Amino acid sequence: MGPLTIALITLGVILLLVSLYLLRSGRDFETSINTRLNRAWRRLVFFGGTVRRLGHFPFVTWGREEPLVSIDEVFEAMKLVRPGDIGLHTEKWCLSNVAIPGFMKHAWIHINESDDVSKVKIIEAIAKGVVQRSGYYPIHCDYVIILRPKNVSREDINKACLKAEKIVGCRYDASFKFDIEEELAIFGEGEKGIEDAREREIQVTNLGAEWDGGFSCTETVSFAWWHKRKELGIERRKARGKQVILGDSLINDNFEIVWMSKSVTPEIAKEYGLDVEAICKVKEALSKSK
Repeated sequence: MGPLTIALITLGVILLLVSLYLLRSGRDFETSINTRLNRAWRRLVFFGGTVRRLGHFPFVTWGREEPLVSIDEVFEAMKLVRPGDIGLHTEKWCLSNVAIPGFMKHAWIHINESDDVSKVKIIEAIAKGVVQRSGYYPIHCDYVIILRPKNVSREDINKACLKAEKIVGCRYDASFKFDIEEELAIFGEGEKGIEDAREREIQVTNLGAEWDGGFSCTETVSFAWWHKRKELGIERRKARGKQVILGDSLINDNFEIVWMSKSVTPEIAKEYGLDVEAICKVKEALSKSK
């Protein structure tokens, strides 16, 4: 066999092994082709989130450089956040950014405030699912903007935080299906939440048979604030063939930029594709900080 034939056979074997790995069974033990393909897609999405681009050979890495946002900036931001605030960020070299349009690739919602920054909590959707954790993690990034909804009441804020808390434990939606109305019908918009963690776990598990149980990051914050979607300009827009809600669309006149990392400039925002209205908001925030 010639070198070309050997190379093609080797490539074929590698692709076969990768395919078998991606299509392997999961914890749900489902074996249908649709389930296996959906599982493979999820694994690819999560894998992309762990890989970072390089400008030289070998062009990808699993290492992480020090984020552009300093620790001092992180603590400064955490002292300013309030319940209901929405955070947006971008990791500069993350490979999965290629699949997400716009400047800001990730979103989360703050659910409390505290003089002790170690106690500031957020809710966000990451590869592990919808989680509650310290606000430190997403702010220690490369480019960060924190937004505060305008013209909302304390009741509105409490409702948004309660709704976010209800979905903790749901898995990540790698299909990016923004089925928020269906989710609201399942979880409801009432003021009474599920206090017992075991009951919440049972509910999420039972719903899995009828609903995928998944939330993406911007879907999480949109779900939380859906009761004020018209006032806040939260709406789906078509991007790459899907009706989605992008982080960039939240940088509008219905939100105030309460904090922005020093790394965010109008030039960087334009380079990453932020629209004119949002760039104006960035310039306005910069002028106020001087």
